[in-house]
Amino acid sequence: LQDVRYAIRMLRRYPMFSLLLVVFLATGVAVLTSMVSFMNQVFSAAAPQVELSRRVRVWATAPNHNENKLAASPRDFAAWSTQARSMQRFVATRASAFNLAGLVVPLRVSGLEATSGLFDVFGVKTMLGRRFTDGDAAPPVALVGHAFWRSQMGGQPDVLGRTISLDGRAITIIGITTAETSMGADVIVPLVAGDDPAALKRRSLIVSGLLREGVSREQAQSELSAVAASLAREFPDTNNGWTVTVTPLADEFFSDGDRVASYVFGGVVPARVSHYLRERGESAARPWSVADARDRSSARHGRESSAPPAAVRG
Repeated sequence: LQDVRYAIRMLRRYPMFSLLLVVFLATGVAVLTSMVSFMNQVFSAAAPQVELSRRVRVWATAPNHNENKLAASPRDFAAWSTQARSMQRFVATRASAFNLAGLVVPLRVSGLEATSGLFDVFGVKTMLGRRFTDGDAAPPVALVGHAFWRSQMGGQPDVLGRTISLDGRAITIIGITTAETSMGADVIVPLVAGDDPAALKRRSLIVSGLLREGVSREQAQSELSAVAASLAREFPDTNNGWTVTVTPLADEFFSDGDRVASYVFGGVVPARVSHYLRERGESAARPWSVADARDRSSARHGRESSAPPAAVRG
C-alpha cells in the first residue's frame, strides 16, 4: 500500500511524464490487440473451417547451390499436385498486371493469376456469379475484385457475362469477389502456362497448399522430396540438384516484423496479403535452372510466353 501511495505522489509530481507513460502503455496494448486481430482475420476469416497448421508454402530449393525458397515451375507444380497424397489441395499463383480495355477508358490494372485451388486454400469467395474451375482457361474468363467493380463498373450486377480485353485478349467476366476476399487484385484470372519447353521449366509460380487432416508437415515434406527426386531423375537438365521445402504459411508473415507492422496499420487485410504474395512472388520467381546459374542476368526473362496457353491444374 505504501508503494502505491508513493507511485501516485510521483505521478502527480510529474504530470507530463505520467501522461506520456499512459499513452505509451495504451499504444502498446492497441498494437498487440491489432496484431492478434490481424492474424485471426488472415487465417480464420477467409476460411474459418481450415486450421492454420494445415496451410503451408511449398518452395523449390537447391541446397547445394545456396538457393532456398524459390518459385516453382509449371512442371514442378504439375508433379507435386498430381503425385502428393499428403496434400488436400494445391494452389499456384503469379502476380500480374494487365492493360484493360472495354470500359470507359483503358486502364492498367493489378491482376492475380491463380489455379482453382485459390478458393479452397485462401477461401476466396464470390458475391455475384461463380468462381472459375480448371476447365475455364478456354474460353478465357475472369473474376473482378469487389473494390474495382464498385469504383470502375458502378457496382452494376449486369457486368456478369460482359467481355473485356486484357492485354488484347477477350475475357468474359463470370464473377465478382466479396470485399473481404478479393486478395487486393482488380482482376483474378485462371493461371495458364505456355506449351513450349521453356515455359514448362520457368520458375515463376508461388505454390501454397492445404495438408490433409491428420497429416503433418514433416510427412508432406518427405513425400514431396521424393517427388522432387523423381523429377530430378526424369529432367536432369532443369531439376538436378533441386528439392522441395515445406514451410508453415504463418512463417511468411511472422518472420518479418516490419511487414507485419505494415499489415497491422494497413487497410483491408486480404489486400495486404495479396501485396505480400505479389512482393514475395516477384523476389522468389527465378526463371532459371541450376545449369543456367552462371548466366543469371540473361536468364531473367519475363513471364510472358508466345505459345498458346494451356491450363495449369491445381
